[in-house]
Amino acid sequence: MDLSIVVPAFKQAKTIRSDLRALTKFLQTLHGTKEIIVVVDGNSDGTAELIAQDEQLSHVRITSLEKNHGKGYALKTGLAQATGNIIGFIDAGGDIEYSCLSLMVNIMQFSGADIVIGSKRHPLSQVRYPLIRHIYSFSYQLLNRILFRLNVRDTQVGVKLFRREVLETILPHIKINRFAFDLELLVQARAFGYTHIIESPVRITHRFNSTISFSVVLETLKDTIVLFRRIDQKTRNIQPSPGISMTLLATKTTQQAKEYSRQ
Repeated sequence: MDLSIVVPAFKQAKTIRSDLRALTKFLQTLHGTKEIIVVVDGNSDGTAELIAQDEQLSHVRITSLEKNHGKGYALKTGLAQATGNIIGFIDAGGDIEYSCLSLMVNIMQFSGADIVIGSKRHPLSQVRYPLIRHIYSFSYQLLNRILFRLNVRDTQVGVKLFRREVLETILPHIKINRFAFDLELLVQARAFGYTHIIESPVRITHRFNSTISFSVVLETLKDTIVLFRRIDQKTRNIQPSPGISMTLLATKTTQQAKEYSRQ
């Protein structure tokens, strides 16, 4: 398998079929073999059954967890099942346009990056979010730079791609089950020497299919502090990796990013 995409889903009965149909249609435009893995994180609204009953989605692999364990847990479950040489995930709900995956795959193949992440702060990104979400995001990324010295502008966008080798190395060490999961992926990757991380532009329109409550913010901060305390001194002393930016890309890939932003 060339590309595996994992989609975590929690109470997505209203949109999951249209989301997966749109994702399938887009992935068909990419070269190579692809698979979609959906992990239903607590099937309280029948999301899993809706997918299974849809003939247009017969190709989708479904894992249904009886209880809600958190987005991180769902992603660990799905990523461990993936068979692709490139393995990634994207949030359900339609906030993130699937077209960003094309550029991300091209960047990974062209640059040899270990990880390619969607970033709201990429200069070519187009993002429509409520002001409070901008404040939460900016504050959290500032905290991450202080605590972990990650040379990444945005750790939390729900679309990322990894080389298979990277995930096979770091996934057994991931312990966070909820919203700081993305951060731990990047922290652990750097700890194991996978420092070639490239940020890629995304197009995001907040559709209010998901919300970030104050309790979620507090829980994420708690997990972040626990992660900081858990990593050993050697990890904390690793110097920030240089040049995690579009300057790592050749002219061809940069031009693709510009064309993507104008579409």
